[in-house]
Amino acid sequence: EGSKIGADSFFTNKPEYAEQYAGKDTRYYPASGKSETYFMTGGHTYKAELDLSNFKTVTKAETKHNPEIEKKIISKAKADGYDGLVIKYEGTPREDYVPFKNDNIKINKKK
Repeated sequence: EGSKIGADSFFTNKPEYAEQYAGKDTRYYPASGKSETYFMTGGHTYKAELDLSNFKTVTKAETKHNPEIEKKIISKAKADGYDGLVIKYEGTPREDYVPFKNDNIKINKKK
């Protein structure tokens, strides 16, 4: 596959966004207590569980919807000892996740 699944990949709690990036449609499945998420890589989506216990939380507005600012926020969170980042979208239940360590990710290759 074209992309590496693992640390510093972006995940989401809303499968329709992962499917959108992969060029697919899907139904919404609510997140479980362990943050059941969906993400895309190389045109495929996979179900994953993330350990969010030491993730820094920011809002999408804080990133100013700018990938360069997101990179800076991620670098600072890593330097501050966080295991990942949660990006909350104001006014919606959507969240994106950026784990920094593979230990925080459990991939289920079956959708």
